Order: sequence, then C-alpha cells, then structure tokens
Amino acid sequence: MSGRTDAEILGKKPVEVVLGKRTFKIKPVARGKSRKFRQKFQALTVGADIENLESNDELIDLVYDYSAELAKDKKYIEDNATDDQMVDALVVIMGLALGPFVGVEGKVAAMLRGVSGDSEVSEEKPPASP
Repeated sequence: MSGRTDAEILGKKPVEVVLGKRTFKIKPVARGKSRKFRQKFQALTVGADIENLESNDELIDLVYDYSAELAKDKKYIEDNATDDQMVDALVVIMGLALGPFVGVEGKVAAMLRGVSGDSEVSEEKPPASP
C-alpha cells in the first residue's frame, strides 16, 4: 500500500511497486484517463463474482490500462511478477485513482486478495441454538 501523504498526493509523486525482481514507478495519470480506469474497474466489479478467474485476469489487466510504463514492460511483468505483486500494483493504482476522494486502499486490498489465492476468507457462523 502506498500510505502517501497529502503532500505526495498533491505533488503527484509516483508510487513504487515491485513486480518480479524490478521496481517500477506508477505515476498519477490525467483525470480523463483516471475516470476511464474507474469506469472499467466498476464495470468489472459491480455485481461480479470475484472468484471468477476470467474476471480476475481482467482486473489485473487494468494495471496496464492505467500505467503506460507498466504496459511497456508487460512481457517481463507477466513472466516474472506474482499474483500478489499484481494485486499490490492494482491496489496502489486504486489509491492513485480514488485516493484523493476516499480512503479505499484497504477496502480494495481486502476485496482483491481473493485474486491471488494466498489468503483465506472465513465466514463466522452463528452458534447453533440449543
């Protein structure tokens, strides 16, 4: 997660992410591109089954839609980055795209953790009545 300060947000500083063994800088994009990203994200997630592998791949592909720098290195990233790293990159991008408006990184991270398959979601069941 980026944990960016107000000064970093206002200064449009890039956020670093590690994908594979390389560090990449994700820069905030212009509002129009950010809006398109948010619309695609919403279209993929509203009412979607997050367990659906195809839609998860589409979510991860949004990373390349947002960042031209990452899109240029897509082959390296696809060959070397883990699912967790890609989720981290998407969470950072969500922070860039929505962060100035609402604190979403934690919520997005929790929702997307199912993409990587490395964390479990447990449902608490109410105690059985006697």
